[in-house]
Amino acid sequence: MKTWRKRIDRLDDIIMDALNERFELVKQIGLHKKETGLGVTDANREKQIYQKSEYYPHSDKIKPVYKTIITTAKNYQEGL
Repeated sequence: MKTWRKRIDRLDDIIMDALNERFELVKQIGLHKKETGLGVTDANREKQIYQKSEYYPHSDKIKPVYKTIITTAKNYQEGL
């Protein structure tokens, strides 16, 4: 059990680092959208991300996580 939890802890660190980097990019993109008058929502981009998740064996668990990430990213961009 301890070994599995250590592996999960390492993966959590990777995921959190990646999410932090992702939200830095979300900020930059959001500022660009604001400056250029683009809307926050890009339905085609969202569709691409959801389709990509379908290639994973646990896609039924990954897709809802990405829905949360995308919703949070859009809310963040709307607040810029």
